[in-house]
Amino acid sequence: MERLILITLSVYCISLSIEAPIRYFLQMIGLPYLIYIRDILMIIAVSLYVVKKASYKLLVIICIIILYSLISLYYTANIVEVAWGIKTIFPFVFGICCCKICFKNREYITKIFMIIFIMSCLGMMLNYFIEEPFWQDINGAEVMGVTTEGVRNWDIYVDGEKVSRLSGFTRLAGTTALIIIYSLVWLLNFYKYKILLLAVSFPMVLLTTSKVNIGMFLYIIVIMIIRYFANENKYIFSLKISIIMFAFIGIVLPIVSIIMKNYVSVLDSDMLLLIFASTEDRMLNSWPGTLNLVWDYGNVFLGRGIGGVGYGVSLFDVIVTNLTPIDNFYVFIYGNMGLLGIAFVLLLILSAIKLNKTLINEFLLLMLMLFAGESIMSDMADQFSMIIIGIITGRLLLYELYDDIEV
Repeated sequence: MERLILITLSVYCISLSIEAPIRYFLQMIGLPYLIYIRDILMIIAVSLYVVKKASYKLLVIICIIILYSLISLYYTANIVEVAWGIKTIFPFVFGICCCKICFKNREYITKIFMIIFIMSCLGMMLNYFIEEPFWQDINGAEVMGVTTEGVRNWDIYVDGEKVSRLSGFTRLAGTTALIIIYSLVWLLNFYKYKILLLAVSFPMVLLTTSKVNIGMFLYIIVIMIIRYFANENKYIFSLKISIIMFAFIGIVLPIVSIIMKNYVSVLDSDMLLLIFASTEDRMLNSWPGTLNLVWDYGNVFLGRGIGGVGYGVSLFDVIVTNLTPIDNFYVFIYGNMGLLGIAFVLLLILSAIKLNKTLINEFLLLMLMLFAGESIMSDMADQFSMIIIGIITGRLLLYELYDDIEV
């Protein structure tokens, strides 16, 4: 069981970090659907884990997912859309199953994260020197007559100069940045040569032009400075305060976007447009649009169910017409699970605040801080993020890790 979990986690995460070249090769040989072997492995691993080792808390979480899948079926009347939603959050369940095994096998997982880190940075370097890399010439998958997205490439212009958003070996620039930062956070806690890791990864994240990821990277540097120049209590306190602050901002901003009556744009220059345009678009369109979608086509208390909001809606929904991206995890989880989803977030935060000082808990606080900050401007619905929040949930809500390393 443990070996299967580790193999599945390794195959899944490494394949995510080099997904575009893998898909290109599989399409070239006419076998594009082999990419989903990783999903089959995950289903098998989770199923066996649930049968042999599942705690009652994990069973409760699975029952809640089933319940909200039925709610989604009621509101969307589309089982394919519900299935897409389940596929989106299934890595979260897998992350819970991985929790104890990951920390028990820290040295092995550290090697996996190092491979992911190196491959992601290599992909960004090659993408920088090769303007249109061949591996990004891939098509989306066909699902029930609908074509999903391949590689998303776009350019922005600053003072007349074109700036390309590079995605490296993944299909989206933001995903590459997230994978690099997640890997970095693990390595900062369980690997030496921390300054070298920071120096290598920052320009790679910068090349993605993903503003929230760049901002969170800089914030992590500040936290690392506090770690090495302040005492341990101040470092832990700064992590906990940061988690509360980011979660508060992430929940309050969408509410503010709904109640604001007169929002005046100040984006009168290319530089302001580069920095703030995405925030303005979220406050004017994405967040109010998604919340109105839930309230008009779902329930204010229950949300719209698993798959009722998100990318699957744009692919399969036959009821909703006013589609907007979510771009906020707190809105995403509210849309999928209503007020119970927000309660889940608050429970995670309260559990994190109670953590004592161990090396594993330091890692969890730093990772949860990263997730909370990223969640303000992203729905975090990618597979890698779902695995990470699953591991965090497993530690905070389900499992006691008796092999914690004391600081």
